[in-house]
Amino acid sequence: MKFIVALLALFALANGQDNCARCAEGVQKLGEYLLTEDEIAAVEEGLVDLVCSTLDDPAGCARGVYAWWPSIATALFNYEGTVTAICVGVGSCKKTTPFAPKQDVSCDECEAFLGKVADLLNTDDFAALVAADLRGDVFCGDATYIQADQMEACQGFIDLAAVPAVKALGSLLRASATKICTDNGCTY
Repeated sequence: MKFIVALLALFALANGQDNCARCAEGVQKLGEYLLTEDEIAAVEEGLVDLVCSTLDDPAGCARGVYAWWPSIATALFNYEGTVTAICVGVGSCKKTTPFAPKQDVSCDECEAFLGKVADLLNTDDFAALVAADLRGDVFCGDATYIQADQMEACQGFIDLAAVPAVKALGSLLRASATKICTDNGCTY
């Protein structure tokens, strides 16, 4: 009996690592896809339409989006905590689970995964976490992206637009899931 329990525990652990590895790979591929020139432009337009249009200074918000979105996206997907935060947030990983090698993913699995990520992006807690990271060392406090004399303006923009922008990204991700999955070679 102990052998069966041990075997089931080992299978559960392996399955958990498999889910975690698939999630990590999915987030990495999503990041690569979202950093292409066409997707940067599409997200900029989506953020201007969905976020800036709702704020008191839509023109100022739009200037911030066009000036900083490419760097924000790069910073987010270069930040080592992004993959972990998303995969832990959607329940695919525990904080201590290691990532494993690449695996094939069906279109249904891909779309379900992107749906979970979209749901996560739409939560207040996750949106606030991303906003805090961007306001700090991940973006505004990183001289790679923002010069010291722009830090205060960057933080003001993040304070104004980041939480609604993260939630809008969830909506855009959900609306684009099929295209993202098929563009990345999923199989039906």
